[in-house]
Amino acid sequence: MKSAFYNSRYFVGIGLLMLLCFSGIAWYISKQLSAQTKMLSTDAASGIFRLKAAIIRNEFQSFSESMRHADMAVHTYGSAKEVLAHKKQIETQLLSDVRFNKGWYAVKGPSGSVFTMVQKDHNQFNHSAPDIELKAVISTIMSENAGTGVQTKIINLAGSKHWLLFSKRSMPDASTVSLGIDIDLKDLQRYLQHVDSLSRASVFVIDEHNKYITGPEEQLIDRQISGLKKKGLFKLSDSLSTYEFTVSDYLKIPVVRYYTPLNIGNGVNWTMVIDTPLLAVDEGTKAIDSYVKLFFIFTTILIICLVAWAQVKWRREFTEKKELSLLAERQQRDNAFLQLNVLKDKINPHFLFNTLSSLNALIEQDRELAKAFVLKLSKVYRYVLESHPSGLSSLQDEIDFVKEYFFLLKIRFGNALEPLQLQLDPNIENGRIIFMSLQLLIENAVKHNIVSKEKPLKINIEGKGRYIIVRNNLQLRAEAANSSGQGLQYLEKTYSFFNEQNLRYGIENNEYVCYLPVLP
Repeated sequence: MKSAFYNSRYFVGIGLLMLLCFSGIAWYISKQLSAQTKMLSTDAASGIFRLKAAIIRNEFQSFSESMRHADMAVHTYGSAKEVLAHKKQIETQLLSDVRFNKGWYAVKGPSGSVFTMVQKDHNQFNHSAPDIELKAVISTIMSENAGTGVQTKIINLAGSKHWLLFSKRSMPDASTVSLGIDIDLKDLQRYLQHVDSLSRASVFVIDEHNKYITGPEEQLIDRQISGLKKKGLFKLSDSLSTYEFTVSDYLKIPVVRYYTPLNIGNGVNWTMVIDTPLLAVDEGTKAIDSYVKLFFIFTTILIICLVAWAQVKWRREFTEKKELSLLAERQQRDNAFLQLNVLKDKINPHFLFNTLSSLNALIEQDRELAKAFVLKLSKVYRYVLESHPSGLSSLQDEIDFVKEYFFLLKIRFGNALEPLQLQLDPNIENGRIIFMSLQLLIENAVKHNIVSKEKPLKINIEGKGRYIIVRNNLQLRAEAANSSGQGLQYLEKTYSFFNEQNLRYGIENNEYVCYLPVLP
């Protein structure tokens, strides 16, 4: 009769007892470290906060330097006539900062008023009359009894929020001169994101009424933010900055939130709000925490080994083989999806840059077509950002998507790109193909071939049998030989995951042709 020591239930009991013991030890150690972790986290967060605050504060202070220099130049002149005679020097100082390209100057005197909008294009200054909205704001500035020095104002221009840095001076000849710089708050935020892109802190700016001035959530600009500056805030050593522990609505993680004044001009009471993730500032306890985790992992492995030892050998071998098989399949699928994510990340900035350039030109030519262009662009990006966990999409969805995408390309290239030819067999309309596969093939055709009015590019999509056939006339660019082939690798790996080996592509009759199998 075998001893109870060899009973599998006995080993299970020992394993559970060891699990409870080691879990209790790990919990006790973690509890003892929690207080030290919070203290070290706060200290580390304070260092990150001070660095981020200094960078952003320096940026905002430098914004007003150009304005201040131009204002001091006006102060040296004795009349509005002298100011207008030296407008070239004033314009140069006003827009000396490469980050600004829009400004104005206005002169109001006994003989009348002059309003001039200045836009810098490289080293050239283009002049025009300000639009009605901006002119009304400038007129208000000229009539107000505002103080001297650089001042600021947030206004609406053409449906977006703008930050005006301006000054006003009364001249000895009883005239008034006003200078200003016009900064789009969305453009400002995009610039600030690149100033300190490696920082682990997120920053936004609010005014004295908790209105959102600028920050990563552009849709919140000029909206009042609730839940800020709660009671019981902790003070830092500088006595001006405070902080609290909260959860960031933007980052969706626990953060240390700091509030610090942002002084940029007369009468401006703005506040920087800097969120530093708690998950990124506990460097001081990571080593000890790692030891606790390793200890717990070792205990878990020991328990698993004891329980596994009590099990039947053939069952263990069967489980291991099944796990390896699942792991291999999952890895193959994950590789294909990873390649899809790389392709999506690649299309986003490049495609967006080209479409926005086309939109910029289109706005002046045909506003109605520009509106349609924007709607198409939003539909394209909505589809690109949709989640397709299976890696497949319905053929009809892909066709609808590629029509919207081709519309944008057609606006961009004009007669250099012939209209898309679609011929589909009704019998395959209910099938499925690889997500974004048609867009990928069209993008490859545009990228690798000459697209010009003299040599227009022709793209044809045809549904025949169990294939979608995509073909284009072959007129390769000189640099097309350097292509990485990443897109076609994505298609091959994804079809391979679905046990479909009939993907074909190559040159036929001076055309590049790709045969995409349609899956049921």
